[in-house]
Amino acid sequence: MKHNVGIITVIYSTNCGSVLQALAMQDAYSKLGCNVSFISTINKLSALSYKKEFKDVIKALVSRSSPGAVIKRYRDSRQFIREHFHIVDPSGAERFDLLSIGSDTVWDVTSPYFLESQDVFWGLPWDGSKIVTYAASIANSPYETLDSLKYPCESIKKYANISVRDDYSFEYITSRTDRVPCKVCDPTLLKDRSFYQGFCRSMEEAGTYLLLYLFDTPSAAVVDEIKQYAADNSLKIVSLGRRMPFADMHYESTVVSFLSCFNGASAVVTNTFHGTVFSLIFHKRFVVLDYQKKKIENLLHDLALDQRIVGAGIEAVLNEDIDYTSVESKFSELRASSIGYLEKCVQD
Repeated sequence: MKHNVGIITVIYSTNCGSVLQALAMQDAYSKLGCNVSFISTINKLSALSYKKEFKDVIKALVSRSSPGAVIKRYRDSRQFIREHFHIVDPSGAERFDLLSIGSDTVWDVTSPYFLESQDVFWGLPWDGSKIVTYAASIANSPYETLDSLKYPCESIKKYANISVRDDYSFEYITSRTDRVPCKVCDPTLLKDRSFYQGFCRSMEEAGTYLLLYLFDTPSAAVVDEIKQYAADNSLKIVSLGRRMPFADMHYESTVVSFLSCFNGASAVVTNTFHGTVFSLIFHKRFVVLDYQKKKIENLLHDLALDQRIVGAGIEAVLNEDIDYTSVESKFSELRASSIGYLEKCVQD
């Protein structure tokens, strides 16, 4: 008999990394013979709210960019979620054989969004249900803030199985409880590029290009380096998500455009975790602008690719080859151990 699994994570988001980790989790549980649904985590602070869309459209009008493109991004994001996920109200969660919390920073007790739905993200209403976690994270929540709340430790002690994706969350749990979590990979790494290429479209109109996936505009010196590298290699500059004024082309970040842009790029400049992850998945030359993100540093250190994080000198790093045979070997080990953890969750 198939297990019915209810996943508790972030899916109502314009952040493609959040949606893609949910997609990968769904596929992983499905491959284990489970029926998969998602417990609704939408609230008034969700990134896909109509209030947020209205604000972004006004911002686009004021900045004289394209409000139509913003509206299309929200429309396409909602459509992708409707087409690929079965979502149920939290009131129906007790019917599931297994509730799976994570991935993502679902335990961030400094985030207004996560605090708004803290009962759901910690599984508080379902005390009698079997609850496991996959790659759940406290983000950068101060330990003292977590300690001031009663439910984090009480909840963690009751979970049937616990896994985290980062050292900071691991150390919090082991120092506050007698539980020792498994360390697993980010869900997006459970799948290889052939899985994601099934969602890609042609990027023929962009030609050959250098992709910029950045959460903020780089310094003038780095912009000059980006332009020089593109010119030296006869590449257009394409920005994704945040619009870069010096880019030749720009794409709004939806799941399809995100995956397509990474798949078609000749090289990537990013400062985000999932920008790094998908550069690796699609076997791209890439650099990470130093943003002091521990999860990026940990990932690249485990792959012996620390040198891809730069403050300057991007051209030299982009010209260095990456041994993707070695990277895929390490990914295979990570996937196998992480899938093994999920198998244990389903079978226990």
